[in-house]
Amino acid sequence: MRKIFTLLILLLTIISASGTALAVDLGDIVGPDVVYKENNEIVGITDIISLYSSEGGIIYADEDEYTNYGHILGDHRVLLKTTDGITEKSKEITVKVTVNKIPDVMVGEVSENAFKLVGISSTKYYFYTTNTKTITSELIAETLMNLGHLNIVKPMQRQILEDEDTENKSEAGTYSYVFRILDASGSIKNITSSIKVIEVSDWDDFIPDTPSGFFNFDFSAVWGIVTTILGLAIVIVIAYFSVKLVKKFTRKYNKWGA
Repeated sequence: MRKIFTLLILLLTIISASGTALAVDLGDIVGPDVVYKENNEIVGITDIISLYSSEGGIIYADEDEYTNYGHILGDHRVLLKTTDGITEKSKEITVKVTVNKIPDVMVGEVSENAFKLVGISSTKYYFYTTNTKTITSELIAETLMNLGHLNIVKPMQRQILEDEDTENKSEAGTYSYVFRILDASGSIKNITSSIKVIEVSDWDDFIPDTPSGFFNFDFSAVWGIVTTILGLAIVIVIAYFSVKLVKKFTRKYNKWGA
């Protein structure tokens, strides 16, 4: 009888370990709460989603009130979700379409918006631009003031604390840019930002976004479901042979007892 009890404990341990191995720590969706864009800027929902990240899962727009209305001034609600195929998390954001809020810069002989997107969160600012533009602390400060997220009493002085963008501005990537502002009031403000740079060729080869929703995400998330099914199948097989083994030992035990 002691052998049977031991085998049952072993079976439960295997099942528990299998469940632990299958567990995935799905991270929260990290990124801005509000995203600004100018009404004359061409930006798809996938560009907005690219400002966000989540450990262990991919992100997609489950509800999208922005697409087809990106040229209309006002607020547009988007519900982002992330999944690993097992669990799910969400984040509701607002896309604000503005006019003449984001400063212009000259690219050759053409005047363009300095940023295609500007994101605001409680801890960081997010800027989305192309590798044809030179981003400065003055340009960032002017943008935030125009959007009502920075109050400055001029004149002001700026001190660069971290600049990964200037040396890499021609290369696609995401770069940290941090600076400090001291204005005439004596107020000191630290501006922490993330600058996402894309190559102009990415826009020249632009492909329209597919409709947002569950089927707009990378189907690699299905792998999570597949691994879960495989794990459960393994547990069932182990349980099946364990039961047969227990029956075998039980018959031998009864035989010995007789």
